[in-house]
Amino acid sequence: QQWAQTFIPKNSITLFLVASIPERRLTFEQSKELVEYVLNRGFTPVLLGGKDVQKEGEGLVRAMKDERIKNCAGTTTFAQSAALIQRSRLFIGSDSGLLHLACAVGIPVVGVFGPGNKAKWGPRGARHTTYSLDVECSPCTRFGYTLPTCHGSYHCMRTIKIKELWSAVEKNLSR
Repeated sequence: QQWAQTFIPKNSITLFLVASIPERRLTFEQSKELVEYVLNRGFTPVLLGGKDVQKEGEGLVRAMKDERIKNCAGTTTFAQSAALIQRSRLFIGSDSGLLHLACAVGIPVVGVFGPGNKAKWGPRGARHTTYSLDVECSPCTRFGYTLPTCHGSYHCMRTIKIKELWSAVEKNLSR
């Protein structure tokens, strides 16, 4: 926690944009737009994830060329990720272990659900928000396996409008 206090400001938002299950990921352009929203509202975006998504985090930082972005994807331990999440104002991310970790450390969460089952795995409580397009084929994850009926279009994630997602974020921040 002391390390996190020196590494990121309190006015940070932790983001997990590139889930380990590719079907649950926002696109690069969606991720970029969301980070821009975070920056334009005066928050410091902190990118989280494992080594499997490290290249995506690096690519986002390279494309955005903004030194306020803290890319921790693939470079922090689980305990360090927990400390960064706990230090932040809010966590935004897809259905993942980090989303549940954010709930566990007591930080408000905006959980983004596409193929995942938000009724089963969505964060619960007044401090949390679940965002989903609620397309008819979602959820397509059953018993841990994602079996899309959309033939790979993943419109449950690919057609998310970041402006609409940000409305859910603002509601959560105003609580």
